[in-house]
This record gives sequence, structure tokens and C-alpha cells, in this order.
Amino acid sequence: MRHLCSFLSFVVFCIQSTFAQTETDPKKFLNLVKNGDFEDGNIGFTSEYQYNFRSNAPGQYSITDDAASLNKDFRNPIKGDHTYGRGYYLVVNSDGEKGKKVWRTEVSVIPNSNYTFSVFYCNLYKKLPVKTGFAFESGDVKGNDPAVKFMVEGKQVGELDMDFYHLFRWINATVTWYSGTNNGKVTISIENANNSVDGNDMALDDIEFLYKETMPVGYVPPKLRTIMSEEYRAEMAKNYKPSKRIISFADIQKGDELAPGIYKVKYRNQNIDKDSALTHKGEKFQLHDLIFNQGDPFLLPAAKVELDRLAEWLEEADTVRIRIEGHTDNIGKPELNVKLSEERVYNVKVYLMEKGIAEERIETIGYGGAVPIADNANEATRKLNRRVEFEIIK
Repeated sequence: MRHLCSFLSFVVFCIQSTFAQTETDPKKFLNLVKNGDFEDGNIGFTSEYQYNFRSNAPGQYSITDDAASLNKDFRNPIKGDHTYGRGYYLVVNSDGEKGKKVWRTEVSVIPNSNYTFSVFYCNLYKKLPVKTGFAFESGDVKGNDPAVKFMVEGKQVGELDMDFYHLFRWINATVTWYSGTNNGKVTISIENANNSVDGNDMALDDIEFLYKETMPVGYVPPKLRTIMSEEYRAEMAKNYKPSKRIISFADIQKGDELAPGIYKVKYRNQNIDKDSALTHKGEKFQLHDLIFNQGDPFLLPAAKVELDRLAEWLEEADTVRIRIEGHTDNIGKPELNVKLSEERVYNVKVYLMEKGIAEERIETIGYGGAVPIADNANEATRKLNRRVEFEIIK
């Protein structure tokens, strides 16, 4: 009996210890954001926009289950609220003022740990644009170009600005934040990074800030990358259009400008001159010498020479906005190829930013090996799939 009592006492001690750990161990915590799904209404956060529950005009936000009732230019997200379609979401209408926080709250963190900061966002602007020939489904309906910016303690930790026609669908943007020496409460916030006069209306839902893991002593965090959900990356890949030009900006000399933003470009593979309007939206091109060693994200010297000239061109054509698209061959795990392609285009973006090109003019996406342009059966053709392409998106 005495042994049985001792055993039962040990079991009770273990259960009590487990509950104690659950209360103090951050690995057991769920979402650190209160009311991140907005099901409790306009509580648990602050905003630099003005709250209006009856309508939604520039500079205002609302908590609603029916965005279309707030503004004649709004359309509701497909399937309604993202939280399984059962309730409310936040609607914001930017007034064009940069840096205003749509949503802001405090969370408690511990040092030397990684946290995942995530939000679902959706276009609401329903006005139809000129037909573009590019859409994810019939109808060619384009809303705004949605953009969200993640902030922690007043510093930007991520941004996702995808210029594609998502047709009022919820898109997930996620960034991993490393706490470093932060210990205790920190302020986290989300900005509407779309500051255009029209088409800046979007919804937010299911905001999360989750403890991920505590890192070993001496850990050095990687460069920040904002991740697009695989569902929408696949959708982008389905509508991908390859570049038609393989050019070198070494072929563009001063004085070659035929008209504002229109240059004469030599096509090396054809050895003839043709007029090329590189500032037309939708134009896509590759740089002849922008190549990478297999499995390597780092820029080669020859690539930097051409990127220098591209930066000079972007300085002159200062209204141009570009998307940099990264591609790999099919060797290796698909998820690692996506990561590699993202790292390559990120390095290209950083290089252009170091040359003075504003970050908001450069968008990136990595496709991995999802959209080859050549056979992956042998190295001679596989290397054609290891490429970076540029698209004029504005």
C-alpha cells in the first residue's frame, strides 16, 4: 500500500508540474494577439485611422461582416470573413498618408527567440480597369494592388506587395521576427502600404503572433523574408508568362534614348537592333549575364556589371516599378528550390537598393522550379531554367 501511495503521489506531482510548465513555457502559448480574428469587435488593438462603424471613407477603418454596405466601391471577400466565413474582419481605406498604422497592439516576448507574425488580407476595391489579358479566372477583374507592412517596435520587419489580380481572395503574408535582446512587452503593428489615391481599400483578418522557438547562444538570424502562401504562389505560376528578351544593359549606351523611357536595344542572339519600349507595363526581360552557380544565391561579378547599368536606367526612368522573378531547375527538393529562388531575387533587390533604387519600386517572388522554360533532362538545358527575370509592373 505504501508503494502504491508513493506512486500515486509521484503521478500527482508530475501532473502538477506539467500544468505549471504549461503556464510558464512559451512553447505552450497559442496566438499572443488578442481578438486577432475581430470576432469580439473593435477591441484589443488601436489604430491611427478613425473608427466608423456605419461607413468607410479615406482615413477610416471599420469592423464588419459586410464591407459592401460601407462603401459603394467595395466588394466583399469571396466566402466572406476569413475565419471560416463566420464573422467579422477589419476594413481600412487609406487616405494616402504614409506610415499610418492600421492595427497596433502589444505582446510579451522573451529574448533570443523567433516569432511568426502573420495576417490574412484581401482587396475590396471593385472598380474595373482596362482589360489586361492577365487574370486568375474569367472576367479579368482587377481590384487594388494590396500591400501590407509589418512593424515591431517601430521598425519594419517585413512587407508583401503583390501586383496581381487576386479577385477578392484572402492572401496570407507571414514574416519571422527574431526578438534578440527584447524581453517583455513590444509593440507590433500593420500598415496599409498602398498609399494610392484610388484602390487602396483592403480587409485584414486572423492576425497572429506566435512563439516559434528559442535559439541557441550565438545564433545569427537570417535576412528577413516575407513569405507568400504556397496556394497563391502556385496561382501566380499558373499564369506565368516567360520573358521574350535576353538583353544586356551593356548594349544600352548614353544617347540611345529614342523617346522618354524608350531605348534602342541590341539583341545579341539575333545580332540586330530593334526598338524596345522597356517602360511599358507587362514588358518582361532577362539580363544576359545575370546567372548563378548551381545551388548558390550569391551574385557573380559579371552580374553586378549589368545590374549597375540596370540601376542607372532605373534612376533615369524613375517612374518605373519592377518585379524580379527567380527560377531554378528541378534538382533538389521543391521547397528548397523555392527558398533558393527567393534568396537570389532578394540579393538582386538588395544590390539595386544599395545603388540608390527605392525599395518600394522593387517587388520580388521566387517560383523555384515551378515554371521551367527548357527541358530538365540534361545540364545543357537545365541551366536555362536557372534564371532571373524582370517585369515592368508600373
